Amino acid sequence: MTRLALHEEAPTRILACVTFALAACGKSPARGPIQVTDSGPVRTVHIADLARAPFPTWSTRLVATTESNDSLTFSPTVRAAFTADSNLWIAAASEAIVLGPDGQVRRKVGRRGAGPGEFGLIFHLGITATNSVMMSEFGSGRMAEFRATGALVRTVARIGGDVGPDVDPITQLADGRILATLWQQRPNRLTNPALPAGTTFRDSAPLLVLDSTGTRIGQLGVWRGRERARVDLSGEPAGLPLPFGRNAVYDGRGEFTVIGSTDSLDLSLFQGSTLVLRLLGPLRSEQPSAEQTADWEQAVPAEDSATGAAYLGAIAGAPRVAALPAIGAVVVDDAGNLWIGRYVVRPGAPRTWYVISRRGEPLGRVELPAASPVLMPGSVELLDVAGGRLAVRRNTAGGEVVVDVREVVRP
Repeated sequence: MTRLALHEEAPTRILACVTFALAACGKSPARGPIQVTDSGPVRTVHIADLARAPFPTWSTRLVATTESNDSLTFSPTVRAAFTADSNLWIAAASEAIVLGPDGQVRRKVGRRGAGPGEFGLIFHLGITATNSVMMSEFGSGRMAEFRATGALVRTVARIGGDVGPDVDPITQLADGRILATLWQQRPNRLTNPALPAGTTFRDSAPLLVLDSTGTRIGQLGVWRGRERARVDLSGEPAGLPLPFGRNAVYDGRGEFTVIGSTDSLDLSLFQGSTLVLRLLGPLRSEQPSAEQTADWEQAVPAEDSATGAAYLGAIAGAPRVAALPAIGAVVVDDAGNLWIGRYVVRPGAPRTWYVISRRGEPLGRVELPAASPVLMPGSVELLDVAGGRLAVRRNTAGGEVVVDVREVVRP
């Protein structure tokens, strides 16, 4: 991974193998092998094993759900975020549904179209540093900013300029700058060269800095993205994701942005454009089991019934991955805490989320039924965290996508 020079500054000072006071749970300090290194504004935290670190167990309580509202339907790519007034914005195709704290619909924002505040398909929905809501459109790079009241603030015609159509905004800072990345960089697209059959390669995931007009003005680093193989799909060359392939994970909320690759526990947290935390752990060496392979082969056609079978056939002869990804997802909450999800393939299987403060302190762990996109970009089950509440995507027994609001219960 290529990082800014500030990532690799001068010799650091090892503080200690520390014990963190878990103030959130009100209990006496727990001990664990967590090493902290400070270098200027950057704190580096090494955690040898998340599963063995001193995280108190949290639970959640259901507060509201969309399941009882038959008029609300969502796709697996659903996005959601809480505003400071405790409302929950949920992207539903070309509009956002705004739910009050009681779960009732307060308003709808946006509509289908290509004009200001209109969308074909909403790809990203997030909260800016000024508590406005930013939404972007899939495939066009168009972004709109709304006040929490639903009033349109502005529209950006194309974020990233000539970077390409696959730009994903992460957050917008208080000074109007936008942080964004690329969710894919396939060969044979734009200036990406074609590769020989059988080649494996990685997308790159740069952390881009854009000005308020969406023009690229800088870059905070480059991470290794989705792992692909060059194969033939229906007679055409394609760069297809490898089963259990490694990827980049990222999220942003307000002034905080987190990004990293899933090869190991290796996450970088930025406050504004300043790196403030590196969270490190060992590489994972566990290979996919027969059960996980079967889960993958079932998940692909379930996610994409049109091309899933063709994908499995095309990828059958591709090289196998050496090990599973170390982590599966990451979310940053309204306080800048990191929620790190274990790698899970089977939908509905329990996924443990580890919560770490922006100073690197272990706060808690909680389990949620996993929902992970396999091929296409989508949302995992944990959509947003703010004010001690979680927005959680869930599939009903009938396959319907619903959004639950859950409250964290600490011991």
